[in-house]
Amino acid sequence: MSAYIVEDKVINQIVSGLQDAIKFPKHNIFVPDNLDHVLLRVNDDQEAKELGLKLFELNVRGIKNRYPDMEYKNPAEEFRPSNPGYQYRHEFSKPMQFLMSIRCLLYQCCEGNIPETNKLYQQLEDYSKELALTLIFAMPEYSNCHWG
Repeated sequence: MSAYIVEDKVINQIVSGLQDAIKFPKHNIFVPDNLDHVLLRVNDDQEAKELGLKLFELNVRGIKNRYPDMEYKNPAEEFRPSNPGYQYRHEFSKPMQFLMSIRCLLYQCCEGNIPETNKLYQQLEDYSKELALTLIFAMPEYSNCHWG
């Protein structure tokens, strides 16, 4: 498997989706029934920037775990030379794209012991599973299926 630093857009879609889930809980499919993930709560733009940076740093750790023999001056610059630093901005995405962005980032961060030891990774993983079920349960195809 190869790994890379995701585009800012991917992280921003994740952070913005989480922020919107807090701001508009009644009107947002991004909110699974039990959204109680403390690390994933994004109440304002400052928290959004902080979470985005944490996700970016998690991505960098995944890269360092994947390619341990490389010498890193700035992993973001080495793997993404056109845009070395992470910048937050609100980035709306549709529900399936929101889920895909989460899954993409998780895949790029899953090297070494990150999945077993990193709380942010684990909470994002749990959230993505809840979100996937929420999206499936909302689909007409699901509600039209035969039960029993």
